[in-house]
Amino acid sequence: MKSFDINRFGRTLRWVLAVNYRTLMMWFAGTFTAVLMGEMLLNMINRPFEPYIMINHFSSAGSFLFIVATLILIGSVVASINEKRKRTRFLMLPSTNVEKYLALIIYTAVVSVVGVFLAMVLGDSVRMLYYWVKEACGFIPEYYVRSQEFDNHEFYWYSSAVPQVLKNVSFYHEQFMKPTMYWIMENTLTYTFVVWLFSLYTLGGTLLRKYSFVITCLVLLLCVIVFANLQDYYEWTFLEHRWIENANKKGMHCVYTEIGTVPYVLSILFPLLTVFNYWASYRIFKGFQVINHKWINL
Repeated sequence: MKSFDINRFGRTLRWVLAVNYRTLMMWFAGTFTAVLMGEMLLNMINRPFEPYIMINHFSSAGSFLFIVATLILIGSVVASINEKRKRTRFLMLPSTNVEKYLALIIYTAVVSVVGVFLAMVLGDSVRMLYYWVKEACGFIPEYYVRSQEFDNHEFYWYSSAVPQVLKNVSFYHEQFMKPTMYWIMENTLTYTFVVWLFSLYTLGGTLLRKYSFVITCLVLLLCVIVFANLQDYYEWTFLEHRWIENANKKGMHCVYTEIGTVPYVLSILFPLLTVFNYWASYRIFKGFQVINHKWINL
């Protein structure tokens, strides 16, 4: 079997989902509990903040949790078949290596991440219901601010933090008084970096059998430190901007921006590294054996 068949791929994906159903439910339950209890504890620790401030705290913590959970899941791309019995059954499935590899990628990077997000929505919804009942029954203390208007939106204690979480994890930069080219480069660099980051954790999860998330984080930290030192030593210009006062119109401000050479280089380098990481990950996966090294899948 050398050609890709969508029906075979579907059966392989269903097998992966069936084998890892309990693990997926544990992630769902754990995320739901973490979000619900985390929001309750944040409110207890920081009260009596105003509704918008509290919702902002919820969304910041939720965004961090979602990003970390996503990286852990992407880095566990082959964790579900690390056991000898599961790996044997998986390698014997009547499907191609491409179909098997894509099934694992879809399960960890799509199905599991969506499951975690739905668990976060459910946890936040239960918190919203709790505060709505308290408000309706008059159990909100008198010194609490019932509602708060911010940016043309009304925020209550039972408002959802999910929209702000989605905004945070989208990594989108708004074009507010920025030159078009600066805005394009800012978003291009951000999204190419995120895709490269996902590919790096996929490669780490495919290569390493133990502590893949921790080791990949250390590699990423090393890359950041090396780049920061090179930028400081050679004084590279990155994406720079600052607000300056407009003397012609009092109270108005304009933004000064400058795009260095490095962002253009990185916007090309990140996609190339992404392709290499996924290619290397697939090559490692093709070499899987029933019994591999204790630490690496080679």
